[in-house]
Amino acid sequence: MNLHAVPPIPAGSLLPRIRPLIALAALLALPASAFADTAYGSLNNFDVVNDTGGKCYGFSIELDDLHSTDIQYTYDYNHYGVPVISEDRSDPAHPRVFVRYESKKNPDGSFASFTNPQDPANPLAPTDGHAFTNPALNMGGEHFGVSFGGNPTRVKYNWLVQDPANPGTLILGPLVTIATPTFTYIPAVVPAVGAAAQVRAAIAPEPPENEDRDQYGPAVWVKILKTVQKSGRKVKLGDLMSDDPHRDGDKTWEGDEQAETEIEWELFQRRPANKQREEGEDEIEAGDNLPEGDEVVTRRYEFYTYTGSVSPKDGQAECSDLDKCPDALGAYIGAQMAGFDQALPLGMPDALQGGQSGAPYVNRSVVVGGNTPYVVKVSEGELPEGLRIDPVTGVLSGTPARAGVFQFKVSALDADKVEFAKTFQLTVAAEIVAPPVLPTLQRPAPIVVATDAQQSGAIVRFAPVVRGNPAAIAICNPPSGSVFPVGTTVVTCHAETPEGLRSDDYTFTVTVEDRTKPVLTLPALVCLNATSPRGALASFAPTASDNCSVADLICVPASGTVLPLGDTVVTCTAIDASGNKTVGKFVVRVKGAEQQLRELLFHVVNLPIATKVRNALVHEIRDSLDKLRRGKVRDASGRLAGLSEELQPRKLKGLAPAEAASLREELARIRVVLGWSAGDEE
Repeated sequence: MNLHAVPPIPAGSLLPRIRPLIALAALLALPASAFADTAYGSLNNFDVVNDTGGKCYGFSIELDDLHSTDIQYTYDYNHYGVPVISEDRSDPAHPRVFVRYESKKNPDGSFASFTNPQDPANPLAPTDGHAFTNPALNMGGEHFGVSFGGNPTRVKYNWLVQDPANPGTLILGPLVTIATPTFTYIPAVVPAVGAAAQVRAAIAPEPPENEDRDQYGPAVWVKILKTVQKSGRKVKLGDLMSDDPHRDGDKTWEGDEQAETEIEWELFQRRPANKQREEGEDEIEAGDNLPEGDEVVTRRYEFYTYTGSVSPKDGQAECSDLDKCPDALGAYIGAQMAGFDQALPLGMPDALQGGQSGAPYVNRSVVVGGNTPYVVKVSEGELPEGLRIDPVTGVLSGTPARAGVFQFKVSALDADKVEFAKTFQLTVAAEIVAPPVLPTLQRPAPIVVATDAQQSGAIVRFAPVVRGNPAAIAICNPPSGSVFPVGTTVVTCHAETPEGLRSDDYTFTVTVEDRTKPVLTLPALVCLNATSPRGALASFAPTASDNCSVADLICVPASGTVLPLGDTVVTCTAIDASGNKTVGKFVVRVKGAEQQLRELLFHVVNLPIATKVRNALVHEIRDSLDKLRRGKVRDASGRLAGLSEELQPRKLKGLAPAEAASLREELARIRVVLGWSAGDEE
């Protein structure tokens, strides 16, 4: 989209010693070896339509990689007056400057100034822009302007709109799609070559806030007009105005010359980041020769919305020729009026923004243009106490010490002995002493936790959110970190400052749930000798423990129940007070007569007695066991009765009386199990 091919600077060319002064969205490309003496650059004003659909309450201009001392002039004739300039140094390597036009507040807190949205039924035309400079009218747009020195890497515009979530607070609205020109000045080369000075202007689409690598940016139409003023003509920021067709002789951006259309219509759209950019693409560039070296070039860039079709795949505009798709030309967005001046005269800004007692004043250049170094002084009146003007650079800085309205005159003399003086009025507001702010507490949500391991409660921690006063803390009863018992506890909290400012009480609940099951301790196996044909009276003692309460323990069958011969599964259930349940099982084995006889035989075989006696006992027991296995229960019982008789001490020698008595007791029990009592006959 290049318009003209501007010749490069020939090798060995000499550049004059220069001090660049660049206006809104203007960039001067200078060799790193250039000295900063003579101020020259461009001045830019722009009309912008409020197409947000609602009222706006100001406008923000962000300039990246500049300092506040680079700001030279601002245009202040709109609904918001002198803007507030601030600098963000959170990233020292990349400072940002903000020029913020913002509405003041009425005593009731409402906004004193605003910009109406344009009427959709009667959209504004480029010729309506002149009315934006009249604060008595509110047609749906404004006129802003700012000049600066340095090389900004980005210039970003946004309307200021009211935050719907916080009425009375302003936030950035949508990005304004008015591109900003970049100017490059190429001084004339030595006479032997004969090349005139040149100025090159280019605009490029603004990248979106969150750049999509696969999508084209918003498309707009651009129309460019220009004039070249004669040698010696100077241009001021306030001269760059939209045409007023109803007033003869009114100063406009055209100056003294008739404007010519440089570009009728050009589609303007940023390509995706993942598509390689060729040199000259994504920008509109033009160049101009300056035969005398100090002519003034002024350009007007008009921007219109694109309403044609776009590719559904990547958003690329599908119409680039309005003759083929006239319906693709939409509403007027705004116009950027840029004027390039090779040598800016010595001057000073129209006004200085106010300050606040006790707050650092933004560093501000009070002297603009001319040749450096300067000789600067306050020739009449006095600066606010705490502020000073650097006598060489003309930068105003410091921290005002007291409130008041201060009027003073600044006089400057540049290196060419040019003098300039201006009287300023600077209002310093009283230090803002914030009234005590009553803290508030965000009511915490109910807390539900389980008991800590092996504990009958839980340590619970919480941190209610305190708002309104950063010095306030939350005070709760019971406090965070307390041991809370099983069940629900009501916690009462309030926020309190060191001075004793206190919020209302807020309550919430902490519920500790016992989710731990009881621990059940059971025997692995219980073996009992049957004491009757029905079995044996079972006796066992399982235990249960719990972290919070004594658990109820129930076993089926219960201890003390007569259990039959063989294996019986006992099921035990432990339940704590919270209803947590643990179930366990074990086996009770009741041994019958045959098993008891086998164990008795094994016992006798291992008795430390005389072999003859042991053999006699073993023979009798085996004979009884054999009869029992063959179903001769009566014979087996009789055999055992006879053996019991022979175990009398007077009949069986060599067996200790106590051992003999124990054997007789075993035999009697086995006979009962077989269904025979001690007095029964064979």
